Order: sequence, then structure tokens, then C-alpha cells
Amino acid sequence: MIIRRPVLQSIVLVLLVVMLGYIVVSMASAGEFGVTDLITLWAGAKIAMDGGNPYDAATLDRVYDSLPMDVGRQNRFWYPPWSLSLLIFFALFPISVLVPLWMLVNLLFSVLSVVLVFKIFHGDTIVRRAEHPRAVLLTIAVFVISCSPLAVEIKLGQVTSIVLASLGAALFVLARRSTNMSVLAGVILSASLLKPHLLFLVYLLVVLQIHDNAYRGLLKGFIIGALLLTLFPLVIRFDIYELFRHAALPPFFNPTVGAWLWSLNPEHGFLRFLPAVVTAVVVSGYHLVRRIRVTSGILVGVALPLSLILTPYAWTYDYMLLIPTAILTLLRAAEIGSSRLFVGVSVALIGANLGIAFGPPEMQYSWWYPFVILFASVHTLGRWRAAAGFRKSTGVPFAPISR
Repeated sequence: MIIRRPVLQSIVLVLLVVMLGYIVVSMASAGEFGVTDLITLWAGAKIAMDGGNPYDAATLDRVYDSLPMDVGRQNRFWYPPWSLSLLIFFALFPISVLVPLWMLVNLLFSVLSVVLVFKIFHGDTIVRRAEHPRAVLLTIAVFVISCSPLAVEIKLGQVTSIVLASLGAALFVLARRSTNMSVLAGVILSASLLKPHLLFLVYLLVVLQIHDNAYRGLLKGFIIGALLLTLFPLVIRFDIYELFRHAALPPFFNPTVGAWLWSLNPEHGFLRFLPAVVTAVVVSGYHLVRRIRVTSGILVGVALPLSLILTPYAWTYDYMLLIPTAILTLLRAAEIGSSRLFVGVSVALIGANLGIAFGPPEMQYSWWYPFVILFASVHTLGRWRAAAGFRKSTGVPFAPISR
């Protein structure tokens, strides 16, 4: 019996996911990792579901002390109330079950996001046309596997994978170019409000595209999803937003431009938000003067890394959101057909992963990582556009697949 190649590839993919899932569940069961931040999220959701105050330190400590495991000193719950609309599902499971379960779901969300981004930018067609298709696929696989922010995210039991999957799925649905589907894409994108500050520039560009039917539908669906997320916590506890308002957020020293600016003069907390505010004003003003035309490539290749650089709060594990940017960059480089460009970009991206893995453990020193990804993306985008223009002017066929 002859097995067709697509079927064989599917079998290999399933076996790979099962194998990785088994490893993740085994390590979680052994208590090696996946607990640190997840316990805080679980405890906050459990307290909220029982009608308590998840932002109260004493209440959280009582939950920590009741656990059979030694969790040590835990963080406070700082997530906004609307995040409980998603995190409440964590409270449905005992922590001993949730740890291996979430690690597996975390991994599946990450794999799903990689596949969706690959499909959005027609990776299968680009790879098939590439001079060395196996090298392209291998490079993308090596980048994802060596992605240190992804490893840290899974190790801590974080939830940035929900934001990543939400963004990838929304862009995938939006690519169907249907008004009804764009509304669905907006509802899916609203799940990224779990950490809204990470995508502030992406949200802004979507709002500025209100004149476009597809983006208008996306915005409509996004508003619907946001309202549902915002109203549900009121059912749990009507004063939940008031409790959150009184919970003072500590001045974390994050790996962002705003945090480093704030560190120069800690007495002025507004400095943390200054880069994001100035960027939003400049982008909006530029759009009024010269309308910005946004594509999925612009959102993923430029707006996404800029958001992570300029956001007031972000941690190293949040940089896993740059996986789509890296995949887009590698696909664009492969589409151009320049071996030198592809090798250079590959070395920069994978080298950045290794730099995070073997660099200082303190997260604030990983601020340079999104700059490397952004530079590689913008440089490749420029070369890609130049190649398209040159070949068009000389009559040489060049049909870029990526939007």
C-alpha cells in the first residue's frame, strides 16, 4: 500500500504533537515546571468564582496555604476583571489536574498558531516554489523549537498562548474576505483582551481602517466580544471593577522602552506610558494626513513587534507573540529567492532565541529581542517590495503570494 505524502505528513504531525504532549504532561506531573504563574491565575479565578476578592492578598494567601504542595511565595493577582471571563475555566479543575492539562493546551495553542500563520501567508505555496523547500521548513521549525519566550511561557504556566492563538485565528478567518466572517474574526480577536496592552498598536490600526468593510466587520465583532467579556465578571461580583481599581499595580521593571524610561525617574509613573501614547498620537495623525493601508503583513510584520516594544507592560514570555512575525519574515525571504538574505535573517532570528536562552536571567534585560525581530522583518519587507517593483518594471514575472 502506498501512502500519499499529505497523509504521511499528517501522521507525522499527529505523532509529534502526541510525543510532545506526553513529555509535557510527564514533566508537569513530576512537578518540574508549569506551576509558578498558573497557581496565581487559578487561585484568582477560584476566589472570584466563590464570590471573593481575587485582588486581596490575604485571601490569596489562604488559598495558597490550603494547597497540599509547597508553592512558596506567590505573586498577587493583577489581571483585569474581564480576564476572569476566560480564566474562570481554570477554577473548574483542581490544580493537580490543571497543571498538566494547561501545559498540553498551551502547547496545542502554540502549534495551532504556527500552522494558522503558515496558512495565512500561503506558506505551502511559497515553500513549494522555493529553491530549497526543506531548508525553509527546517528553519521555521528550528526557530519555533528554539523560541526561548515560548519555553518560558510554558514553564511558568502563562496564558500568552491564548493571545497568540486569538490573533492567528482572527487573521486566518479575516483572510476569507467575507463580511460575516470578519465579524467572527473580531469576536475571536477579542479573546486577546486577556492582555490588551500587548496589541495596542494592532487594535489602533484596525480602528483606523474603519472605512474598509472587512475591518469594519472585524471591529464590530471585536466590540461584541469585548462587551461580553466585560459584562460577565459583573455576574460573579458586581463591584469587581471597583476592587480592581483599588488594587495598586506594583511598578514592575519590564523589558520595554517605557519601563526603562520610567527607571530613569521612578517618581513619574506616566513615563512608562509615554512611548505608547506618543506612538498612538503620531500614527493617528499620520493616518489623517496620509491614509495608512493596513494588510495582514503590516499588522504582523510591523505593528505587532512595535506594540511589544512600546507597551507599558510586557515580560519575556510575551515575546512568543513574535512567532508570527518571524514566520512571515522567513517566508518573505524565501519568496524573494536570495540565499544570502534568507541565511542572514535565519541566523538573526535563531541567534536572538539563543541570546535569550543563554543571556541574563532577569527579564528586563531581554528588551533587545523584539528590536532584532522588527529589524529583520522590516528589512525583509523592504527587500520583498523592492523585488516585486523591480521585476514588474523589467517584465520579469513576480507574483508575490503573501498579502
